[in-house]
Amino acid sequence: MYGIKNLLLFTPCTNNLPPPLAGQINAEITLKKFISENLLPMDIGMREKINHLNSNKNFLPKIAGRVFFSLLFIFSFFNPAIPQSPRWRVFNTTNSLLPDDQVKSIIIDREDTKWIGTAGGGLVKLTAGGKWTVYTSANSGLPDNFIDSISFDKSGTAWIASGSGVVKFEPGALSTADPKAGWTLFSSANSGLPFIRSILIDDAQNKWIGTLYGGLARMEPARIGSSHANWTIYANFNSRLPNNAVWPLAMDEDDNLWIGTRGGGLAKLIPGNARDNKPDEWIIFNSSNSGLPDNEVVSLKVAPGNIIWVGTVKGGAAQFNEKINQWKTFNTFNSGIPGEGTGCDELSTFNPDKPETWTISQFIRLVKRFSVLSSEHQKTVISQYNKYLTNNPKDVNALILYSDFAQIKGIVGLTRITEPGEIKPADDISVQIHAALDRALSVDPNNGDAYYRKSRQFSGSGVTAGKGKHDDHGNFSQAMQFARKAVNLAPDNALYREQLALLLVEERNFEEASAIMKPVIGGTHPLFRLISDFREFSVPQEAVFLKDETGALAAQLTDTGAIADYPGIRVHIYAIPYGVGDLELFFSKWFNEFVFFPVEKDRKNAISTYRQYVKFLDSRPFATSSKKELPSEITGGIELLVEQYIKTPGTKTPSFVNKLVEANPENGSLTDFCKLVFVNYRR
Repeated sequence: MYGIKNLLLFTPCTNNLPPPLAGQINAEITLKKFISENLLPMDIGMREKINHLNSNKNFLPKIAGRVFFSLLFIFSFFNPAIPQSPRWRVFNTTNSLLPDDQVKSIIIDREDTKWIGTAGGGLVKLTAGGKWTVYTSANSGLPDNFIDSISFDKSGTAWIASGSGVVKFEPGALSTADPKAGWTLFSSANSGLPFIRSILIDDAQNKWIGTLYGGLARMEPARIGSSHANWTIYANFNSRLPNNAVWPLAMDEDDNLWIGTRGGGLAKLIPGNARDNKPDEWIIFNSSNSGLPDNEVVSLKVAPGNIIWVGTVKGGAAQFNEKINQWKTFNTFNSGIPGEGTGCDELSTFNPDKPETWTISQFIRLVKRFSVLSSEHQKTVISQYNKYLTNNPKDVNALILYSDFAQIKGIVGLTRITEPGEIKPADDISVQIHAALDRALSVDPNNGDAYYRKSRQFSGSGVTAGKGKHDDHGNFSQAMQFARKAVNLAPDNALYREQLALLLVEERNFEEASAIMKPVIGGTHPLFRLISDFREFSVPQEAVFLKDETGALAAQLTDTGAIADYPGIRVHIYAIPYGVGDLELFFSKWFNEFVFFPVEKDRKNAISTYRQYVKFLDSRPFATSSKKELPSEITGGIELLVEQYIKTPGTKTPSFVNKLVEANPENGSLTDFCKLVFVNYRR
């Protein structure tokens, strides 16, 4: 639904949190004025309790643009159970591993792990210990990277609402061999579910699913003797659901379902009971028959005592006490809620019939969700973007956005920046991107984002993804030049530093790459850890890096899902001009009595294979002390594989030995050689 601009964690100075603070967050209310003035109405005693916030107007960071917040937080300021001196901590893409600054949903599980849904960056897992894991459509079973809602059932299984369907995620079934393991998708193809907006699980483990235009769905657990769940669809043609666009869902203390709709107001469903022949009962609240200020309901939260908090698009926030039939409304006239509108997300406001009202901020958001638009809507977006760019040829944001649109697979109809005939057709996309970015830099010479994108384009547009290779348009020296410029302009930007560090890794300059990443997130960025791991091991001075073999293995491990990120630093293959015994002696610098365990012998080709596994305990590496401890499947730590070749008459010389001789002809007189394969699976 709505997107929090950056992730903000509010920590009251108490461990005795009220129940609403342990639930799911869906962003709804703009904070712009609330942050600076804290003028939400309340009784005098309550105002005194939080008056200390008004004297400290810098308790939240300054955030440009719209900032969206949750009714969960609004409610917390009205709740006298929360004491004074709150603490705020901000997570965004520049100071953490949060992949997208638009946060759409948060839920905290029983282990105090935060599960965060983003608008384009996928699903994020943040443990109580501060470990970040990002699941995307590239490294998991997620169908897309837009997570509107998350809920957990009693077994600890996550149910995730995304644009392309509902995903059942069983963390315990994850496998490095198969990135789709543990993920089950319920989509329009196998369940009839249309575009999903929300999901809620009740005590009976029914999954209630709100859809964009398809009404409300209920998925009941499979009955005894059946392997299939039972589906029920509630729509305005077969029930009293007032509108088929269902947004937020909430369950009250009496197990009644509250349903927010886009245009139909608020509905309360008291589920029936077929066993007692009791039908479903519906109660509808709208702006005509109640104190609901607006019929577009975008957020719901149930507070203790069945107090219903409702967030709307145009009417502000409302509080409903059903027991005494009392409504209270907090809007721009009687509180500090701003009057600029709460703003919908990119799909809520996307109206292909009225493209003339679109702004560049909407184009920026739409490019992230381009994959879930219909082909006709995609054409409309591109057509209107072209018109916008024609009318605003010096709009820096629009020019930078060109590179994002141009790299969408299968994109058609994008306007040309250069004139026809100036370039070869094969170079068209790359040259057009550079032309757009060059124009942006001519308007704003110190735009770090443009330099960062030019670096990515020169490096093959995929270095940050860890592909570690250049396409036909790659130019390593220019990629490095632009990456350094971006970091110099914005040294606190983690993406810029990551791009530069990966280029340095490709240059085999691990020392500077480590120094570049060390300041990011206090030295906890996974790229910094991976570089540190490799630097701790190092390799013999005489080793020759096998770039082609490394790239091939890295691509294979990425394609199979064995590694999800940074293959260019996770995988290294070297040819070494001595035998396995001397290699063991070399690694004994870091590990006492280091041993490579023999696993296979090919007498015909005079090649023997050895293996070792290094695991991490409290971040310290420990080599396996017994062959029995070698894991059959690597899910963490570092795997070291060695192929030893002993020169024997009649055997074919391996290619890695030829590489050693090319590097130093004196190696041709040696008899023992090794190929070392280093793969870091640490997450």
